[in-house]
Amino acid sequence: MKTRGNLLVAVCGIGLLALLLVTVNALLPQHRLERQLLRTLSKYDQQRTAYENAEIPLPKTFPAPVLASNSLPILTRWLNEEPSREPLLHQLLDRISLPDWAQNWINTHYNSRTIGQPNSAYLALIGFELMGTNAASAIPILAARLKDRPEDGSTENLVSALICIGPPAVPIALNLTKSTNAPERSHGAYLLGALAAKPKDSVPELLRLAHDTNQETRSAAFTALAEFPKTEIDPFLRTLLYGNETAFDAAYALHSGGANRIPLFLDALANSNRNVRVAALAALSSRETFAKIITGEQPRYRSYAGKKCLFNSHALQASWLMYANNDQEELFASLRKNYAQTGDTRIQDTIRTQMEKRRVLLPQTITLPKR
Repeated sequence: MKTRGNLLVAVCGIGLLALLLVTVNALLPQHRLERQLLRTLSKYDQQRTAYENAEIPLPKTFPAPVLASNSLPILTRWLNEEPSREPLLHQLLDRISLPDWAQNWINTHYNSRTIGQPNSAYLALIGFELMGTNAASAIPILAARLKDRPEDGSTENLVSALICIGPPAVPIALNLTKSTNAPERSHGAYLLGALAAKPKDSVPELLRLAHDTNQETRSAAFTALAEFPKTEIDPFLRTLLYGNETAFDAAYALHSGGANRIPLFLDALANSNRNVRVAALAALSSRETFAKIITGEQPRYRSYAGKKCLFNSHALQASWLMYANNDQEELFASLRKNYAQTGDTRIQDTIRTQMEKRRVLLPQTITLPKR
């Protein structure tokens, strides 16, 4: 009889425990989502970082996770570094004495103390990047964090998240460009260029920032202007191309336009200022390289920064040629020969004018049509 009673108590105990676990499983869906999101983003970050450390571009087949819209509140809480909200039932479980195997099972599946770890804010920014325009409602929070000028090194990730959200972030970028704080104006200009949206609003603001008193802000504005090529060459940029201190910024801003830029850069190659010649040569080589770049393979925030780095690399190579090549006319003649073969009359007219001004003879194998 006693054995039967003990058995009944054991069965009831196991039944109650099973009921408790089922109840926990039913009442903690948000908690399970949070743990799953943490694992997903951590794994993605580790894989992406491995490619970055190896300096290998992300392959097209790189598995970027798709985050559901109900991830947004969790990511926002992580960004604000708020503690995880442990449900009341979970707190009660901490006070109940359970068998070791049951306690271990609960800790494995529902231990929320891993949430809110030191890098949770960083993972939140990665999450916003992955959600793209679906994270548009987080723009005010991201902008506020950016204005706080965080010292934890998260500025770049904040900007990247806003870029990945896309055109909905343009109003925030325009607002930043009007700040009295120079770094904020620089971030605003950078964002406008990376977003490359709403040119009617963006271009006038970028041209205004091109006159900014802060050098970093001016440079960011010139870089951004390259993303909004116009049919006609802006007189302001044309003038700056021939300035000793402004040639590189102007050359980058102009390099992305139509074929009418080529005569301008070829003419700049004949300038007496070495910086102007280097900038023009970098712009010409960048046009050739960027035309071969396949867009869409890399996230926008990477390709935008990468183009400027590539331009700077071309400028360094051009600078070395200027200093190392004693016969610069031979170098320029080779360039003119290449562009003379395009058949563009504007380019041919530019080359002919240079030949008349400086008497730089092209190889005899090249004959320009007479006008």
